[in-house]
Amino acid sequence: MAIPNIDYGLCQGCGGCAEAFPEFFKMRDDKAWVINTDRFRVEENPGILLVCPYYAISLA
Repeated sequence: MAIPNIDYGLCQGCGGCAEAFPEFFKMRDDKAWVINTDRFRVEENPGILLVCPYYAISLA
């Protein structure tokens, strides 16, 4: 099962992921955090890798 992962070296804290996918990302301390990984299904959320302009989101 693939889950979203944040590369904190690339994350600039823009909040785009939390705005587009609030069920899977939350802003905390000016960085995005992954939440609710047990509910994530890549086939139901195909745009999740494209939402970050800094390419900080990957699937692990």
